[in-house]
Amino acid sequence: MCTRVQVMHEPAFRDVIRHKSAQQVTYDCCNGWTRESPNADACLKPVCSTACYNGGICSAPDTCSCPTGFTGRYCEQDINECNDKKPCDQMCVNTMGSYYCKCREGFLLQDDQQSCKKIGDLLSQGSHDDDAFEARDMENEIESQEDVTARLQKIEKMLANEKVHTHDLEKTLQNTYKMEKQQFDINRLQTNLYNTETRTLKLEGMVNLLMKCRNGPNTHCP
Repeated sequence: MCTRVQVMHEPAFRDVIRHKSAQQVTYDCCNGWTRESPNADACLKPVCSTACYNGGICSAPDTCSCPTGFTGRYCEQDINECNDKKPCDQMCVNTMGSYYCKCREGFLLQDDQQSCKKIGDLLSQGSHDDDAFEARDMENEIESQEDVTARLQKIEKMLANEKVHTHDLEKTLQNTYKMEKQQFDINRLQTNLYNTETRTLKLEGMVNLLMKCRNGPNTHCP
């Protein structure tokens, strides 16, 4: 009987799974800033924790740029142009974000919406007098009693503050004078102390010399 090797082939299957890791770097915006869009890289859009009022624009973190007529951190305050600028010849009416001027009876508001002229003066000038200059009537210069009182109170307050500042300055000068006098006294005491120490050293030297001369005469003895 002959021995032989028989080769047999059988199909085999193997699943191959490959894992590939990837790294992605993400950036966070600093406090007070954000991206203009989710896909944007730069953080260029400021963030205001409170929305800007009256048409204000968030221009920096928690800071609003206000339109004309408004102020405040978030543009929440109306500017009273009538008190701050006094733009009208006669009467000024403050509105939200703006103002408008009015004239008293017998006067007419001009094209600039600020000046007032007597109606009689306008009739005498004629409709073709375009070069006539605008001047305030003496009546325009007369302020109401409330305005005069408010101005006087403001002046009195300024004078009171000036007195307080003057008093503080006098106290500061007095304290400075006292400090200079104390420093002068200290310098004088230091000088006297130095002179006393010098004389003491001289006396000690003379005493030591006398003691040596008593013990035995030498060339240094008087």
